[in-house]
Amino acid sequence: MKYITTILWLMPLLFAVQVNACEYPTPPDFSKIAPTAVRIFVFRVMRLNVREQSVTGSDGHVNYFVGADADVLVQRTFRGETSNISTIRFYNGVCGGVNLIIGHHYLIATNQTAEVIELAPADGSLGDIDPLNYDPSPSADYLETNKYVIAVAAALEGKKPFDLVLDAAAHQSVSTVPPPPEIKIVTEPCKPKPKPVKKASTQKKAK
Repeated sequence: MKYITTILWLMPLLFAVQVNACEYPTPPDFSKIAPTAVRIFVFRVMRLNVREQSVTGSDGHVNYFVGADADVLVQRTFRGETSNISTIRFYNGVCGGVNLIIGHHYLIATNQTAEVIELAPADGSLGDIDPLNYDPSPSADYLETNKYVIAVAAALEGKKPFDLVLDAAAHQSVSTVPPPPEIKIVTEPCKPKPKPVKKASTQKKAK
């Protein structure tokens, strides 16, 4: 019985197993979109809602999609008409998921003109402009002194390049946990490591 158990334990090692990392199109980037974007604005997430959708394929198979809708409040408009914006829609799973936090402020550049803005996988067109020590009850002049708000205003005036508006910290909290790396298992059974060979001593024992 012990011998059979050992064989069953080793069997997975005899086959090659490969798990591919997820793939998605190159995400949009704030610095590339902002110079000619139809809309540039700051919004605050007021509420998050789970969004479920089922899509029937041509073969009759039903695929289910689960994402999130963020009810947002536009708090500063730099370009374009934003009065009709109500929702930011996004996927928040592992593969290219986006993470928006209730209460946080986000700066975004987009060419979408509908009242519902849909984010792409790993979307880089927006950034979290709240600091790590975020206060959920910011003062009235909060946006006036925010470094990202000041930076985008300077960029729109031609005083600063757009690629210096959002930094790594602004993008960090927007991204969900990245997908696991590609997993590969060797096709040969595990072999025990050879025992180290002890070198013969060259020293003679003292008489």
